[in-house]
Amino acid sequence: MADVQVHGSRGHTGPASPPRVVNTLLAALLEVVPTPRHRAALEAYAQALVTTEPLLAALVGMPDASDLFEWLCTLSITEYGSRGIHPHDLARSVLDTELGWRHPARRTELRRRASTYYQQLFDDGDRARQRAVLADFAYLHRDSPLVGPLLAPVTAAGAAGSTRLDALSIRATEETELPALLAMTERYEGRESARLLRGWRAHPAATWATVRAEAKSPSPAGFYLLLALGAEDLDDPDVNGDPAGAAAAGWLARHGGLRAGERALLVRAWLGRDTYQDVSAVQTLITLQLTHHYLAAEHRPALTLLPFADPGFWADGCAYTDFDRLPQSDFTVGGRSYGTYVHDWRRTPPLACLSLLCERESAADPLAVAALAEPVGTLRVLDAETFAAGVREGLRGLGRVGGLRGSVLLRSRAVASRAGQGSGPDERAAALSSLLRETAAELQAAPRDRRAHRALHHTYIQPAGTQQRAADLLGLPMSTYRRHLAEGVNRLTEELWRRELDS
Repeated sequence: MADVQVHGSRGHTGPASPPRVVNTLLAALLEVVPTPRHRAALEAYAQALVTTEPLLAALVGMPDASDLFEWLCTLSITEYGSRGIHPHDLARSVLDTELGWRHPARRTELRRRASTYYQQLFDDGDRARQRAVLADFAYLHRDSPLVGPLLAPVTAAGAAGSTRLDALSIRATEETELPALLAMTERYEGRESARLLRGWRAHPAATWATVRAEAKSPSPAGFYLLLALGAEDLDDPDVNGDPAGAAAAGWLARHGGLRAGERALLVRAWLGRDTYQDVSAVQTLITLQLTHHYLAAEHRPALTLLPFADPGFWADGCAYTDFDRLPQSDFTVGGRSYGTYVHDWRRTPPLACLSLLCERESAADPLAVAALAEPVGTLRVLDAETFAAGVREGLRGLGRVGGLRGSVLLRSRAVASRAGQGSGPDERAAALSSLLRETAAELQAAPRDRRAHRALHHTYIQPAGTQQRAADLLGLPMSTYRRHLAEGVNRLTEELWRRELDS
């Protein structure tokens, strides 16, 4: 009412019963906002979980939105948090609903801009900002019939009496907490499951994390256990001694296609103390933390296998987030069955997955939006041997017109990432050419690689014409030249392979 009075509206005739009064007052306020820019700012900050000045600028499409941000801060409907401002829940609901029926395309565009902004933040490498932005990104999907019900702890984060996510924290599990975590497991999953989890405590593949709510209780509020499995672990007796590990290892051995240095991440266990795997603040925080691990880990997994005690309940949410049902990796422990979902990060990498979710948020039929913007099969998971052969073939094709168009590396992740989404054969061939040349040039910077670089350079990058001419140019006997050239090809392949695994 104060806002309406300050801005001079005469349309309001008196208070009504809440929340109808909020509709009445906000309608009056919208009539007298100073400019269309101010109205756009009101509409924009109703879409985001929290709004900062840079985010507001991105939403309204301006390089500087400081005056609009300051104006929002003067409104009585604005509330403040540690990460920014947001409208009161009732005011947000009215603003969002009004924009939804009045200008649905504008509402969709605002959420798309917010998603793009969050993706840029996520790509800047700041891990603390990455963790924070995931809740903001999830909030954009609150209206989805598929995942909206699963996001209640995020969408209700500002409501009175709700359990706030920022009241919880996740840290590495301490030894003194293990009995409490195993007691939780036994309570919900039985003694056999607790026994199996205890066996993973000291295993090098295992990572334990505990959810704490220090302000409310000194005891753990939940936990999760991750197993990072490489190709060399699939025959590990410890892995195969656990039904969950055995099921995952069996499928990975037959279909996972793990390459040297790659890891599959099995979420071996996750639960909340009071709610098990039901939707809750603990479950949501675990989900956001695991998502951050998938997307931003220094050595992110090639695949993620995610089991549920009730896989049917989570089917829509998993489908929406591009996790496929994997019955071959289901398992039973202590008479209880668990169903598994999988995502291959090599085929739909982190930022592509975030872009996919952005497209699905605004789609009438979210699951009709394909997981790949390119035809299925365009990208290939190459093994090390095929990749090395592709590098040798690519070097030979560098000096010929169209020499790279048929290369197997055109369907590699590193080349596709460099060429860009939706790129065609010519763009990918150009990307492969620049990748080969740039990586070869980098070898020159390392003293131990300079001889190999020179042989590589005069043979393939700026070819002398024949190997004999290259050897003469370098002043080397043919046998020495060939040894240096072989070293150059091997070093180039190693560097390119590293990039492929990191892409």
